Amino acid sequence: MDDDDGLDALFGDGPLDDAPSQLPTISIDPKGLQQAVDDQCLSGASQKVAWSSLNCIAYITQDGLAVVLQCLYCDPDDAQWRLTDGHTPRVIVMMHDGHVLKDLCWNPAGNELAVSDVCGRVNFYTIGAASNRCGIARQNLTRPEDSLSAIVGQMWLTSERPLPLPRPVVKSPSGQWNIMNARHRPTGPKNPHLFQETAGKNKPAFVTVTRTGSIRVMYQGLDGSRWVDFRGELDSVGASSELLTHAALCDDKGKLVVQYASSTPVTNSLDDSLLVATHSTSRQLRLYRVKIAWAKQAFVVEHIKTLNDFFPFLPTGDAHAVGASALLPFVQLSYFEIISPSPGERARDTVRPFLILVYNYVPNQLQESQLQNGSSSLLVKLELDSAASTLHPSFDQLGTKKLNGSSAKELLHDSSFGAPLSVYIGKAVVSLQILNVGNVLVLGFSDGSIEFRNRSDLDILPRDNAFDQASSLGQIGFEFAFEGPCLHTVLSPNACAAVSLDEKYELKLRLMQLQPRGIDEPIDEAFLELITEMFALQTVLCCQSQGNNHDDISAVMRHFVVHHLTEEPYAKFVQTFMSEFYRFVGLHVDYSGDMKPEIYLKAGFHQTTLSLQLSLGFNGVWKHSTLSGKIAYSILQLRWASLSFAMGLKSSTANPSPEEQLARTEIMRSFFGIVSWSLSLFNFIVDELFTLSNALEDHGSMDRAFLEAKIRELNTPALSLLLASQSRLLLRYSCRFFQGISPEIAQKEQDPTWSELGNMFKSYPVSINQFEQLLMDVERSIAAIYYNNNNKSGSSSSPAVSESDRRELEKSMLFSGSIPEIIMPAVESLFSKTITPLKQEVDAAELYFLDISWLGLSDDPGTDRWKSENMLDVVHKSVVPLKKKGGGGKWEGGGRHGVAASTAQCGGELVDEYVEALRVRELVDGVGG
Repeated sequence: MDDDDGLDALFGDGPLDDAPSQLPTISIDPKGLQQAVDDQCLSGASQKVAWSSLNCIAYITQDGLAVVLQCLYCDPDDAQWRLTDGHTPRVIVMMHDGHVLKDLCWNPAGNELAVSDVCGRVNFYTIGAASNRCGIARQNLTRPEDSLSAIVGQMWLTSERPLPLPRPVVKSPSGQWNIMNARHRPTGPKNPHLFQETAGKNKPAFVTVTRTGSIRVMYQGLDGSRWVDFRGELDSVGASSELLTHAALCDDKGKLVVQYASSTPVTNSLDDSLLVATHSTSRQLRLYRVKIAWAKQAFVVEHIKTLNDFFPFLPTGDAHAVGASALLPFVQLSYFEIISPSPGERARDTVRPFLILVYNYVPNQLQESQLQNGSSSLLVKLELDSAASTLHPSFDQLGTKKLNGSSAKELLHDSSFGAPLSVYIGKAVVSLQILNVGNVLVLGFSDGSIEFRNRSDLDILPRDNAFDQASSLGQIGFEFAFEGPCLHTVLSPNACAAVSLDEKYELKLRLMQLQPRGIDEPIDEAFLELITEMFALQTVLCCQSQGNNHDDISAVMRHFVVHHLTEEPYAKFVQTFMSEFYRFVGLHVDYSGDMKPEIYLKAGFHQTTLSLQLSLGFNGVWKHSTLSGKIAYSILQLRWASLSFAMGLKSSTANPSPEEQLARTEIMRSFFGIVSWSLSLFNFIVDELFTLSNALEDHGSMDRAFLEAKIRELNTPALSLLLASQSRLLLRYSCRFFQGISPEIAQKEQDPTWSELGNMFKSYPVSINQFEQLLMDVERSIAAIYYNNNNKSGSSSSPAVSESDRRELEKSMLFSGSIPEIIMPAVESLFSKTITPLKQEVDAAELYFLDISWLGLSDDPGTDRWKSENMLDVVHKSVVPLKKKGGGGKWEGGGRHGVAASTAQCGGELVDEYVEALRVRELVDGVGG
């Protein structure tokens, strides 16, 4: 029995009489956390998961031998946003030849991925049109023999494009919301080819620091195929204690230019160089200023400051840090960042650079039993103080003396470390990211939580209960969904979503979700207005950034409207959001009158706005889209058709050679699907107008309320596509193309391609001339309303409707499909003077039985059945049959076009034809008026 008691005591199963009355609270850490922290301690450049600005997510597998690519996409089955299946590019595995991968880093543009391994080799991979495919951009041919060449710090050099400077959206006394359009232009070192020729734009450059203090720059040559690199030394390493564990780099900002909407640019002159901070195994901090001499392919290194034996300390007065002093000998440096100078709250304020150090403590079994503490961390901030040099005037006479390549006069400022600021956190940090040009720190923790902290005092950004301004989604009540403990976390480019790697190395998606302010507290009108404005601001900042993808914002908005809004508030949210976004970016919405179609086609923002509108109205292929979503979908398809037709018009020449004739014939053959889709749309619009006309005749009067109710009952975008100037412009452009090729069809009727085009035109009940006449009638009627063309002079120089009023009218028709009261005369004229005679010209029975289900714009059973068996290749406008997935209820694409289902069905592997689509989009730039 005594032996049994001894065994119980040994294994902790004995009586609990002597146990403490209250056990310490210990956080539950995921398996593998100790190893993840050790990896960060040994080498600073150890980012295992990265999210690019083009919505491609890359992460290193658990064995460290491969990289998996995924992206965020809208599932066409239920319109929910999810992660695609993982794709492992073989080229990455082959290039590193079995060496363990340790770090991933995307360039600012999001199309170049730097992958480094434990031996310091860096390879660059290009992500093209397909977000889960990559190709080798640069192969590292060096073969290091040991790990001393391992990279401990790295960064992509900045580009020329200015970045948005986030400022709150504020409600004025008049009730209008306003944003301060401020931008920040970083002008640190860049690829030298950026300033030489147009071909040098967007050429990347990459800088690394190794364990032995070697600094290296790699940049792409002007021809795009050749990469150049050269090396230098920060300091010589003479002992193992001088080996580096971490290095951080940032721009020293040659010019810090801040442009405010209401002010002139403010420029602060500093050295055009890099700031490099290092941390060694002996806890020594060093600060360098490094100039890159591109012409000489060399570095000019200036050692600024050294801080010996730097060790973190516990903050005073923090109740949570009491009793944690015993942990200090066991903490490990995990994250080491230097934040470059950034703009302050006012135009002429500049915040000095500072260092951020994160120390983690993850106990092993012995430490956990002795110290009775769970995982914890220390967040330390070291600010760099700048002071003017106080050299004796006699040094100015030493004109021939040089100090690291600079004269004494050129030493304009010195730097030193200020007093450190420390914050104790009772959990381990697994990620550190910098947002808002260095003004916000984002910490991800091992328990799965995410915190936003202010750079000035490292405090958590509080929730703002004001209803007249907002700075971020987090400050108005949005938080990341909890997915359990994790080892690595990274935020999306717009900080609206995150992905985490759990202990099984499975990637989990986490969207920001609105947390209730109280028990069953509804969203009132004022709060909904604030949320709408915040989403509009977030989207504007996304569009002003370096090509950031807005899918994460769309995913968060989709989750919000589905879980928090009913039908009426949802429609108001969409209308207000789209209207405010147009106003914030200053996007033109009125294309009535003599506006040239080419101007609209070259406005890239319309693609973004229509995609946002579509994503909010798309409910999945098994449910009907909203009227707003159908309008956006139709205009997106019309826009793509018009871009294709622009290429067709460009290929027409006066006296073509035989080769040019053959090429044009091939182009026309590739347009068969697009032409057929456009003609189907023309006939769909007329058929729906006939239905509305019959309903109005049965009703007995031209009642606006009845007409709008009937449109919503049928959920048809036909009338809206005629009334909204954007879609009407594209419809006119399509008719212009068809009329342009009609003479060629007549002349080349013996050619099979042209003959088939002619037969296609004849096979539809509504002819091109009839539909074009309908468009012209609507155009004249709306022009008479907008520009007062019924006045005696007939001049359109004195419009009856002001420009601002026309803008609001166009928004209401485009975003909600409503019919403004002032437009009703044009609608009456359409039905009485155009549709009624057209009914006598068109075979109504043939039009009724015409199969136009492939447009996907009707809610009839035939369209639903077509969508359950087919999908549309949006590039060629060809039908792709579907096949069932393993006998289940879902379908998958068949053939090589099956992955390009629709504009809303994004994600997955894109077809090669999308590259053609991009080329056609470039061709429109050369189309004349």
